[in-house]
Amino acid sequence: MRGVSAQDAADVPEVVRVQTLLVNALVLGGLDILTSPRAVAGHPGDELRALVKAALAPAGPLGRDSTAGIFAQSDVLIDFCVGVAMIELETRTRLPDDVEAFIEDVRTRLGRLVAAHNHEARTAGSGIEVMLRSDDARDVRGICRLHADWYGSRTDPDTLNPWGARSESAGVRPGLSPFMAYLRFNLGDTSFMTTVLRTAVRLKSLEDRWGRRDAARWPGGVLEVIRRVGAPGHGRRDAFARAEREWARLARPDQHAWKVAGLIERLHQRGSYPTWAPAGAPAEAGVPMSVAAVARRALAEVAVSGLWPAIGAALEWTPLDVIAELGIPTDRRAFIRSHSFARLRIVYDAAFTAAGVAPDPRRAW
Repeated sequence: MRGVSAQDAADVPEVVRVQTLLVNALVLGGLDILTSPRAVAGHPGDELRALVKAALAPAGPLGRDSTAGIFAQSDVLIDFCVGVAMIELETRTRLPDDVEAFIEDVRTRLGRLVAAHNHEARTAGSGIEVMLRSDDARDVRGICRLHADWYGSRTDPDTLNPWGARSESAGVRPGLSPFMAYLRFNLGDTSFMTTVLRTAVRLKSLEDRWGRRDAARWPGGVLEVIRRVGAPGHGRRDAFARAEREWARLARPDQHAWKVAGLIERLHQRGSYPTWAPAGAPAEAGVPMSVAAVARRALAEVAVSGLWPAIGAALEWTPLDVIAELGIPTDRRAFIRSHSFARLRIVYDAAFTAAGVAPDPRRAW
């Protein structure tokens, strides 16, 4: 998979396993939004990162573990550990009551992922080549489960809310459409929020475009959805426009610290907070808190207006050139991936139906 020094491979096999784990997670795609340095590192005020770094310190529970302790050796590996912790956090419907137990869950997942990356070293010139070697299907399933859990959490619009304002009700909430969940998965939450806000402001313009004669050849049904839901009235449109301006001023597409704004305070309120953990939010948490406040207000407006179906239909079926013409961000790669995943899901659903097998509603994809 990659070349390393013979000394590294011979003397520190766990380091090589961690390196191949990082490469494998990125090569599979999707998780790079959380695990690559450009997406996670450099987040002033990131409360989850502060918690993970404290856990990786010598006095913390991860720092005392020889394998997990490897993740404290570089910012890139800390980033990956933060990404795994984010997956553990985002796939829950409520905050953990016990921080120690939550960190133990992170440690367990890290340990399983590292163990799945058994390797074989082959001499290659002055160094060696390291290749993944495994005959256990559970190893593959473990990596795929990491991705499936993350995608599964993308289907719930409430997980867009920062943790300081998130609902912890056990009830089933309306989910995002498969296409919207895939788009969120590929864009990352900050860029996805930008797209949602700009679409909400421009729904009336989208309705007008779908009503033109040249739109008759476009996929049907979208105009009906927009009209049934209704583009937001002037008051709500003004609210979305303000949120869009505030979001553009404050939010950066490569930063996710706003998602965990208020996390440490809420963990304190659970009543079981360890001494090794940060006493409070980082001093730089003001900006993530401001971004989180904008997200909270905007998402409340989307929910109250019932706009998710209209926004989803418009983004899925409107031609990309028209979307771009109206000033809505169009990361073509993310849109193409999302359309491909959505079509693949339709094929699988048809196969299930033809076989007379009901798809598992809990299936993450």
